[in-house]
Amino acid sequence: MVAMLSLSLQQGDVVNGYAFTGHWQNYTDAIVNYKTQLIRSLVYGLISTVAMVVLSFPVAYWIAFYAAGASRRTCSCCSCRSSCRSCCAPSRGA
Repeated sequence: MVAMLSLSLQQGDVVNGYAFTGHWQNYTDAIVNYKTQLIRSLVYGLISTVAMVVLSFPVAYWIAFYAAGASRRTCSCCSCRSSCRSCCAPSRGA
């Protein structure tokens, strides 16, 4: 990121080379010329962030409190819904 910022503040051409001038006019021109697009982009980012929080929080809540309980009720060796004594315990009579 630092290299890209440094390159963007240089002026020159291929023949004479480039020199760091600290010319910020490109940024001010971009803000002035593309103000509508920049604001629209920020609004879209804000809308999508709020939408993802609103949609994902209930899903994460459900996974944390309800789906975790379902996984504790399953057998760890074969994923059946019965207790380990009935299907996975070693036989004692042999």
